[in-house]
Amino acid sequence: MRKRCYVLLTALLLIWAFSYPVMGQPTVSGDLSGQFGPGEYIVVGNCQVPAGQTLEILPGTSFLFSGHYTFNVNGTLHADGTPVDSINFVRQFPDETCKHGGVRFNAGPNGSTMSYCHIDFARNTNYPNWSGGGIFCNHTEVSISNCLITNCYAYNLGGGIYASYAPMQISDCIFIGNEAGNGGGVYLSYSNRSEIRNSAFAKNVSTST
Repeated sequence: MRKRCYVLLTALLLIWAFSYPVMGQPTVSGDLSGQFGPGEYIVVGNCQVPAGQTLEILPGTSFLFSGHYTFNVNGTLHADGTPVDSINFVRQFPDETCKHGGVRFNAGPNGSTMSYCHIDFARNTNYPNWSGGGIFCNHTEVSISNCLITNCYAYNLGGGIYASYAPMQISDCIFIGNEAGNGGGVYLSYSNRSEIRNSAFAKNVSTST
């Protein structure tokens, strides 16, 4: 009798357990606009802010890249964390398969901002996306402050940040362990009026020099 009751109880527990779905971390890819976050999101494809639209990423948001996907900005991005709740663009697992393409500002309007963000293990090796490991800016003015950019790589130029015809305002940032053919930490090309203030560089490498 006890054995029968035990079997019945076990069966009921299994039915109860499998009646409720196991909730995993939400995934993200494709077009993004409006407000997003907070929370952790697994990046399963390229993300983009469409031209003419604005994305505000809220403090405490983390993008965990599951593969070599890129966060493209064709509109306006405001990724402004806080000293307590940063915004993270990092790999999902600590291995080569989760290297990602970083954040790329592609000739959108001026005025995007990134503050208290951490970008780690973004790596770009193939033409045409072989410059700008962590952040790439082309013909758009971006303000970057209090950000941590680590272990990023670009085969050509700008392991941490690459900017072309893009006035950059970089302040109070830290660049550690980034690498590129030229400009391991930052490489600015035809970017007049750019400023780098109160920022620290350590163990960044330019392989061609």
